[in-house]
Order: sequence, then C-alpha cells, then structure tokens
Amino acid sequence: MKTDFIRLLWERQWGLRVLKGVQMRSHTSFRIGGQADFAVSPSTVSQLIQLLGFLSQECIPYRIIGNGTNLLVSDSGYRGVVVFTGDIRSVTVRDTYITAEAGAGLSRVATAAKLAGLSGMEALYGIPGTVGGALVMNAGAFGTEIGSLVEYITVYDPQTCAVRVLDASAAAFGYRDSLFRHQELCILSARLRLQCAPIDRIEEQMYAHQAARKEKQPLNVASAGSYFRRPAPTVSAGELIDRCGLKGLSVGDAAVSEKHAGFLVNRAHATARQVLELAELVRSCVSEQTGYTLEPEVEYLG
Repeated sequence: MKTDFIRLLWERQWGLRVLKGVQMRSHTSFRIGGQADFAVSPSTVSQLIQLLGFLSQECIPYRIIGNGTNLLVSDSGYRGVVVFTGDIRSVTVRDTYITAEAGAGLSRVATAAKLAGLSGMEALYGIPGTVGGALVMNAGAFGTEIGSLVEYITVYDPQTCAVRVLDASAAAFGYRDSLFRHQELCILSARLRLQCAPIDRIEEQMYAHQAARKEKQPLNVASAGSYFRRPAPTVSAGELIDRCGLKGLSVGDAAVSEKHAGFLVNRAHATARQVLELAELVRSCVSEQTGYTLEPEVEYLG
C-alpha cells in the first residue's frame, strides 16, 4: 500500500480524519479481527465520493463497512483502507416515502417510519445493520426483505466516477443477494416505499418481532447473526444444524450457539481461524447427515 496515503489526503484538505492501525475487532459485532492499515469515516456523501474516487485513482484497496454486523475479519487484518459509513446517516420522510443514507441504522429508519405512521419496516426493527449493508445482502426477517421496499437507490460508481440512480429491478435483489455483491458500486442512499397504518399497530408489530428475536437468538453473545444461508427456500440452516446435534460444538472460543444453532458465536476470545474451522466442521457434518450443502451468509474480509 502506498506510504504517502495520509499525506496525499491531508494535502487535498478534505477534512477527513485518517486512523492508522485500526483494530477491526472493535468494529464488528463478532468482536474478531486484526488491524486494518487505515480507517476513514466520511461525514458527508460528498466526502465519501471524493475519497472513493481518490482511492480508485491511486489503486489503493478499500472496503466499505457499515456497522460490521455481517462480517468476519481475518486475524491478520486488512491491507488497505476501511471506509466507515456510519456518519452518513440522514433520514427524511415525505408522503409515504423514506429516504435514508447508507449509514443510517435500520432500527432508526423503522422508528422514523413508525412516527410518521408508515408501515413496512416493522420486521427490520432490531436488525443491527445499516441501510447500505442491508441492501447489499437484501437483509430480511419475518417474511420481509428490504429489497421489496425499495423505490430506487442512489449509488456511486468509482470506475466511471459517476453517481447513478437504480430502480429496484436494476438492483437484482434475491435471497441474501443483490447486484451490489457482484459489482463495485457504493450505495449512497435509498428511497423506500411504505404504506400508511395506525402508529399503535406498527409499534405493536415492531415490539413483537423484537421480543421474538430476544427469545430465540443469542443477542447477548458476540456473533455476526445467522452464519449460513438457507440451503433451500423452506429449509433452515439452523434446523439442519440442530438436527445433527451440533449445538454447543466448539473450536476454541468459537461455538455453535446453544440457543440458536444457526448462529456461530464468539464466547470470549475466538479467532477468525477458529470460526472458519468450526464452520467447516458444521458444513461437513450437515452435508454427510442431510445431503444439504451450507454456504456462508457472513462475508469475509482479509
């Protein structure tokens, strides 16, 4: 990586704070990961676009991260620049639409929708990710996927240095998938289409979903959420893992949750290597006993 990175950024006077040697375990819900060479947190869309254009022009590797809730970072860290979007988080409501920037938390957007008497985000309340990260993986819960709510998405293409607007069909949403997992596009914001409903009914649904999460999921232990995708539309990875008797299986401090077999958790000081070894043990056992092949939902960095 180019050693004059910080100097060049400073010379351009963008007002960006550049951190060196950032411990990624402090920036992911898994609480796992070594150092990233640099980390930058733009506070405006304009700063983000300038930064990404610069990094692309200088051929400096980078990775855009929201809350780090669906991410496993290598023990050796990341040789490049981590770009955090958490400070780019405005949310605006107009009529039956909400426009949210990439770094806005899903629960914050859901709460704004509730206060405006708009329904559609209830099932996503309580998911700890950001709008940008949710769109990349088409996050969903309780039968609702964020892609189904999208009117359009504004993105920046670092290859062409152009801002583009994509409608929902162009985003190619699928099960835990989207165009953004396959093309180098940076999500800037999204406009979501919702429906009017009584606030008390919206609130009731939100809290019911959150109560279900607390009852069934290990929310008090570090994890990246559901580790594996569903291997088939009506087949749950967690149910298959449970059927194979793998709850509690561990490699070091990485373990299959006793509460929800679909979660691999960090009991204290798990390493990425231990999580990967555990995941492979689970995949092998499930394949042998059920014939299903599990694929990770969690993304890997490093």
